[in-house]
Amino acid sequence: MTCGAPCLISDSRRPDIHTTRIRNPDLKRIYEVVRVPLTSQFHIDFWKMRILINLGCFGSYRMSAVDFTTEQPEGIDVEFDCNHIYLDYGIQAGAGLRNLPYIL
Repeated sequence: MTCGAPCLISDSRRPDIHTTRIRNPDLKRIYEVVRVPLTSQFHIDFWKMRILINLGCFGSYRMSAVDFTTEQPEGIDVEFDCNHIYLDYGIQAGAGLRNLPYIL
């Protein structure tokens, strides 16, 4: 079993699900987010397979947001008010199965 803790800073753009699906289907909000994941990967080998398990946490900071509407398809910058929380954090996990090649 191995364990590692890679750390990277990524710039990701993701739509706000609540805005696009619930409030107004014609509005799409894209956040610019700096995200720092701290994830460990464990694996268990058996027969010709490998079970992979990822577990860790993440922290992120929202830099900016842009709203795209049918009237403004080029986008409008969103100004956050004083009640907006810029920091996000949470737990992330994953699992997988890999077929190992046959070795003579």
